[in-house]
Amino acid sequence: MFQYGLRGLVPNHCTLEEYIKEVQAERDALRSEIRALEEESKRLAVNIEKLQMRSMEEMERTMWQSESSFRHQIIVHEEKAHDNWLRARALQREVFVKDTESHELRQRN
Repeated sequence: MFQYGLRGLVPNHCTLEEYIKEVQAERDALRSEIRALEEESKRLAVNIEKLQMRSMEEMERTMWQSESSFRHQIIVHEEKAHDNWLRARALQREVFVKDTESHELRQRN
């Protein structure tokens, strides 16, 4: 009876060893998959950081270009305002001269 019990345990024992080997193989596969996912995660983090840097650089470049454009527009408007002021002064002088001439002509008559 004891031998029969051992015979019954031997297949179970082999089955348990096979089960343990399967579980260990699954564990190793999962660990390998976890390592691969961690490496992929690191790679993606690096890519995200690079994309953020590019995006920031592009935004800075756009900001500087906009600022340069606005500065140029300010300069152009200031030059136009100065030209208009010079024309207004010239017209004021011309009006003054015409008024003076008109006044002199009225006094002669």
